[in-house]
Amino acid sequence: MDDLDRLTNVIADAARRALRELFTSYPDHRFHYITLSTAGGMVRPVLSACSAESLAQQLADQGLAPDAEDAVALKWSYADSPFYAFGDTHFEGVAAAFAVRPEPGNDDAYEAEITLRRTATEHALALLDAEGLFGLADDRAQLAVLAEIQPPDDTNVPIAQRLNSTEALAAWLEEAAETPGPLV
Repeated sequence: MDDLDRLTNVIADAARRALRELFTSYPDHRFHYITLSTAGGMVRPVLSACSAESLAQQLADQGLAPDAEDAVALKWSYADSPFYAFGDTHFEGVAAAFAVRPEPGNDDAYEAEITLRRTATEHALALLDAEGLFGLADDRAQLAVLAEIQPPDDTNVPIAQRLNSTEALAAWLEEAAETPGPLV
């Protein structure tokens, strides 16, 4: 098993456990956004999500109308979500796997390591999607599944396009994507 497969499996196992906990803890929520985001690509990803119910509660708490500009920002904000870092303890193995990776010594090695980690995160989400964890048919078409680098990175949109159907990604592309990005 190569490095990519090992990291993919570690991330998928952690995300699977965290997402099952999320879905079990909030069975009546209609999630429209799930992301594994990472700061700069070198630290392990953090799970975040948003549902119609959690967004409505946030808007009510802040006295915002559903069509307010801030409402759209909250709808897609990994950091402002009440589910930010949900199931974080499940990712301790991912942190350990990242910690034993070699420290890149030059720009090319650094970029290669970020690419490996980003690709493993994307592949982990694709694996979970193939397992049906994000739902099937109409349910899946209502959920944007993302692997994001923060601050916004030019790879976020192409990864999102690979992970989602056009229907699942339409609202995110219109309301939150950093750039429209080419179709991939």
